[in-house]
Amino acid sequence: MEKDEQVRLACLGSILKLEEDLGALQELCLQSLKDGASSVVLLALTTLDDRCDTLEKEDECCHGLGPFLCHGDAQVRQATCVLLGKMKQEGRGTAERLLEGEGLQPWPEQN
Repeated sequence: MEKDEQVRLACLGSILKLEEDLGALQELCLQSLKDGASSVVLLALTTLDDRCDTLEKEDECCHGLGPFLCHGDAQVRQATCVLLGKMKQEGRGTAERLLEGEGLQPWPEQN
């Protein structure tokens, strides 16, 4: 993986603009949530938010978002809350439990 955060951010942004397969876009965003840089995580979250109405696996997406509610970056926490608040289908129950604070752990900040 590229070590420079700005390079990873630029690459992700370019790929997200070009990707037409919604399933692949969602998977790329979910994988990008594992990045240690808040800027990359925030781009992935806002992209998921922009495509919220077309998410293929809402519940799978929700399960990975819990830790971001305790993230060290306030923008990441806010983007997570906004995204969870938009869940309508099978992810709704998971989103509600997460927003109520069920099982949250502190975020191990890296940058």
